[in-house]
Amino acid sequence: MKLIHINSAITLIALLLASFNFFKLEIWSQIEYINSIAELNIFDPSLLVHLPRFLVVFPSYYFGQVLDIDENKVFTIYVVLLASLTSLIWIKAQRMLILKARNINYTFILPFILLFFINGRFMFALFGLSLLMMGLIKLKLKLIDGITIVQIMISFLYASVSSGTFSVAILFLFITSWRLVLRSLLTGNFFAKFLKILSMILFLTFLFYFFFLFLQKNLDYYGGGLEGTFNILSHGLGLVLNPAPVLENCSSENGLICSVSSMLLSSTFFHTISVISFIIFYFVLFCFLYFWKIHLFAKQAIVVSLVGGFFGFTTLMSIIFSFPIILKYSKLRRDFI
Repeated sequence: MKLIHINSAITLIALLLASFNFFKLEIWSQIEYINSIAELNIFDPSLLVHLPRFLVVFPSYYFGQVLDIDENKVFTIYVVLLASLTSLIWIKAQRMLILKARNINYTFILPFILLFFINGRFMFALFGLSLLMMGLIKLKLKLIDGITIVQIMISFLYASVSSGTFSVAILFLFITSWRLVLRSLLTGNFFAKFLKILSMILFLTFLFYFFFLFLQKNLDYYGGGLEGTFNILSHGLGLVLNPAPVLENCSSENGLICSVSSMLLSSTFFHTISVISFIIFYFVLFCFLYFWKIHLFAKQAIVVSLVGGFFGFTTLMSIIFSFPIILKYSKLRRDFI
């Protein structure tokens, strides 16, 4: 059975289940709040920081009103379609990279399994990161065109549903492709160079403006300045290094993260051992990655997700977008190696 047919069958089943209310995802509170504001002041930083997220979810409200359907049902169908598109991107990425069709694996089913993660919100980020991955593969294979550039731009809009995944997207773009982008900017006649450089400046201005906007929001939430920088670690794997902020905000100690935080703070000796073990674990993990015989492109995707995972568990989940490109050298086409 062809992979496209499997994707189509799963998509159809998921759409039918969503249409008949066998499951429903709900738009998250930040977006609901912005949608409830009668006059949106986009120059208000507290609202502007959520604007890219609102834009990607807006079709749910628009089609909900036009078709007179509950916006959460439209949102659920929207997320299912994003999972399907993400799956198709993964299939296409493997087809572009692999020498023989029989070496394509079934990782493309995973986006459908992740439909419910964070009530569908993560699917927007995964779609964005996957779209970026596809664009950068085309760039490395010298298949870049206008559509690919638009895809890369759209990828950041979808990745912005989480400041962590947005940061992973920026970092992945720069560490994988800065040389190729620079070389591309310096080719062509003067007018072509001018247009490409101007477009790049505008694009980077957009990226870094929102990056610092997201960063400032998160730092302010966790106390601001150096205190905020240190406290934000508790939002991800850095919890091992600084568990105190989590414990302070726990309404009960029944949750797993609250229990871990309480355990880490119960003994200085235990906390010290945990920190040392954590550092050793990461060191061993990076050593394994260094010697693992997969393409550097996949290693870079894994590393940026692991680094981002220090500051957020959702960001750590970004590692999933690397799954379709974790391929042995022997399976890759020669012009990608």
